[in-house]
Amino acid sequence: MSFKIVTLQQRQPVFYRNVQLDRSRSTAILIRQSKRGSDAEHYEGRLLQESLIPFVQVAREEDDLEHIHIFDEGAGVSGTKGVDKRNKLKDLHVEIAGNLIGDVVLARPDRLFRDKHFDKVSTFTQLAEQMRIKVVVPTDRGVIVYDFTKYEDLKEFQRAMQEAYAYIVNQIGYMNRARDSKMARGLYGGGCIPLPYVLDRDMAKEIQVPELYDPWVEPALDLFKKFKEFNFESGRIARYVEDKPCVFPFMPPEHLVEYLPVTNMTRTPQGYTFSSIKTIQYYLSNLVLGGYAHGGKDENGTPILIEGAFDAAIPIDLLEPCYAAIKGYYLDGTPFIRPQAARQYRRQGIETDAILHGLLTSDDGTISTFAQLDDDYPIYACLKGGYLGQTTRAGLSRVLKAWTLPVRPIDQILLDRLIALAEHDPKIDEKVKVYFANASQEGESTLTVLDTAIHQTKKALRRVSKTIVALTKQLAEGDEGLEEDDPEGALELDPNDPIVKEHRQLQADLRRLQRQREEASRTLNEDPARSISDFYHTLTHLRTEFHKRKPQDKKDIIRKLVDEVKINSISPHLYTLQITWIRPLTDGRDDVALLWRSDPTKDEEVISWAEEEEAALRLLYPGSVQFELLRAMPGKTPGQMKKRANQLGVKRDYWHIDQSERFYWTVCYKDLAALEAYTGDAEERDYLWRAVNRMAENTRRGQISALWFIPVDMISFSQYLSVTGMIESGVPRTSV
Repeated sequence: MSFKIVTLQQRQPVFYRNVQLDRSRSTAILIRQSKRGSDAEHYEGRLLQESLIPFVQVAREEDDLEHIHIFDEGAGVSGTKGVDKRNKLKDLHVEIAGNLIGDVVLARPDRLFRDKHFDKVSTFTQLAEQMRIKVVVPTDRGVIVYDFTKYEDLKEFQRAMQEAYAYIVNQIGYMNRARDSKMARGLYGGGCIPLPYVLDRDMAKEIQVPELYDPWVEPALDLFKKFKEFNFESGRIARYVEDKPCVFPFMPPEHLVEYLPVTNMTRTPQGYTFSSIKTIQYYLSNLVLGGYAHGGKDENGTPILIEGAFDAAIPIDLLEPCYAAIKGYYLDGTPFIRPQAARQYRRQGIETDAILHGLLTSDDGTISTFAQLDDDYPIYACLKGGYLGQTTRAGLSRVLKAWTLPVRPIDQILLDRLIALAEHDPKIDEKVKVYFANASQEGESTLTVLDTAIHQTKKALRRVSKTIVALTKQLAEGDEGLEEDDPEGALELDPNDPIVKEHRQLQADLRRLQRQREEASRTLNEDPARSISDFYHTLTHLRTEFHKRKPQDKKDIIRKLVDEVKINSISPHLYTLQITWIRPLTDGRDDVALLWRSDPTKDEEVISWAEEEEAALRLLYPGSVQFELLRAMPGKTPGQMKKRANQLGVKRDYWHIDQSERFYWTVCYKDLAALEAYTGDAEERDYLWRAVNRMAENTRRGQISALWFIPVDMISFSQYLSVTGMIESGVPRTSV
């Protein structure tokens, strides 16, 4: 036997044979590693997939990457996920549907999917066959090419997909069973363990067991005791946790030499804490803390707990009620009944009629819509916060509001503006039709991919449903004569049965795909007439027809006509409303208005009186003109000043004070100062002050008034009527 000696630089490439690729279209390379961190732990696997790039370059006889599209999903992306959850794979589908890709190159077929029900595989193979796409898999012994126009290649690819999923069931399943068997004996099986358990660094891996770290036992017990004391209310225990600098303080250096904490809890400067209510609930229902090990399931599918596998951190009489309060049942299956009535409740399935629900945004925070059912007063609430990366919370459970606005007045302001724009242009329906007729090719491709995925998911759902019906029928036939003993349970399937769980998962996937399809149809300019009946008739008769539509139809119509709606607070009573209409409605400029709300704000800085403000009130209120009072106390309105002065016994000399230049009772200096940002000189400022003052006078409590910066005849796409006079800053000289 002889050898061929080469240098390191002359070594043979991994993929030494090339293949004829479709050079009329680009070539796609899909890179994926399932395990998070595999790009570092299994770097050779990463390099193997990256070596596809020079392979494709050689096959295409090109030196650059201009016609090579790399879809790199990185590490930690499971092949069991659908296209809608894998952005890079979704982009690949879109480019295939757009006829931009000729070949897809993979290191292994399972880089595409590990699909149990073949709904994802079917979506891909149907699209690939339609667009005449080949899947190319280079190996060290040659190149495998799957041409889906050939039935034999399709069968071979499907067999490869079956093997890909079988790896999860067989190989991964075997490793998981081996780990579970080790943990069932009370040994450490890998992964995180809940504090106060730690590992002894000197203990051999084969006999390693979790040990209790004594300084952390008391904080763990305290957490369970407080949860029980708080009547098992998650919100209260979350606030208790967030008020503490940490739950478990860091070990001193000398203890770290002996013990190893294995946890994914969030680190603070003082120690470890929880990052969300979900992680707190998981900890308070973790049976490992009671010394239990999981021992798999018995022949009936009932989970087995092995008692006394290691020392218990929490006594079972304290752990079990906490577990039951979170899970809803005790260890023996008995339903949990809360000792006292909960302080709060939540209605399910409530849908608000707010037409800007899901469309309204703000720079002040995240917008949510609350139905306020008890008062029939729905609101748009701007939530502020940001604890541990969350955008709508100021802690683990607290939700603070930057501002709130009533839904109905805001919706009516936008609708009135839309009606004015539509009635200003008699050909608005024709222009909107042309606008949506020019939808981009990319948009059509995305919708095609989603439609195909929805079709395949429905197909898989029907197949599973038929299986459930067949199983139910078998139960009925096998239970004949037992109905008298158990008339209600004879035909029931276990909700934890794998086929039932798969049915629920497919239903969830279908709902998610349908929501994505609805969103894509809006953002990609699909013709509204395809999904909204009588859309163009309603558009030309908004004043009479819009309120006749169902709440969801109203939202859909607004979403088709509005690209963005943004409201920002600029002072205690003033907001800016910015609307970006679709092009056929306006000339391309954003439609901007000032909103005035007369309701007093709930901001403590505005409501409460500081000592300095009260001192200024005593000094200036008796003889100063109103404007000096406003400037001295910028957050207080004349109405607040009068009320507070009366409480303090301060009298005002009305007979000798100039009353000619006065602002309304609800206007404060912060409102006036905010308006100056929208003016360029004193004339514009005075005009805007007078306009907003009239708004304050004419706006009843609970209502909102709007002052539009640009009149309809100037911003409308159809500019053939006379133009209203404008001052230089762009603020119209019209009445409010």
